[in-house]
Amino acid sequence: MQTKTKIILATIIVLFVFSLIVAYFVVRDLNVEEQLETEIINYQLALTSGGEPNESIVSSGDYEIVEKQLKAYLKEVNGLYNNVNNALNNKQISNNLTISNYLNDGPGFVNTKNYFQEMKDSLDENYENYQSAFTDEKINEYIDNEDVSNYYKNYFKKLINNEDLNINMTNEVKTDIDKMKEILNKQEKVIDFLIANSSQWQIVNNTLIFYNSDLESTYNTYVEEIDNL
Repeated sequence: MQTKTKIILATIIVLFVFSLIVAYFVVRDLNVEEQLETEIINYQLALTSGGEPNESIVSSGDYEIVEKQLKAYLKEVNGLYNNVNNALNNKQISNNLTISNYLNDGPGFVNTKNYFQEMKDSLDENYENYQSAFTDEKINEYIDNEDVSNYYKNYFKKLINNEDLNINMTNEVKTDIDKMKEILNKQEKVIDFLIANSSQWQIVNNTLIFYNSDLESTYNTYVEEIDNL
């Protein structure tokens, strides 16, 4: 009877110790993940604010691989986002409907027409590149070939979808690009109007003069459409 009691007691002790060990590793991993998530959020903030992101790796073990690949992924996404912003902030757009451009490129406006097409192509290309960064195929490129278990691969993907990181700005980018393309299309409408009526206007003392009041009214209406966007 005493032997049986000792066996039961020993089993309880072993199970208790085992549970403590499991609890220790669970708590440790939770602390590591909390630290990693804070590091990644700070890294993303530095990238988006133009600061200096911490390129050193603060994690260890398999978490080190997750952190390294996450930072590489975030850097690529940020670069693609910057490409979109650079296209959106192209300064030429503010010059298209100026007297200076009318004098330099009118009445045929070959350079201006080329600019419209190049800008719209650039916006489409940059949006496509940015959008593709959030496909499963692209995300998997960063983690699937790494020598870590599925737990860490899934954790990597979970962090990418963390709302606190605010990585995926696809909807906002699409809205900005659509707005810019609308402006470009309306500007091109004005330029096409000037081309079609090239014999009906001229620049006099840095002022656009139409020989026909109806044409002048149509021109002003087109320009107002842009101003009201």
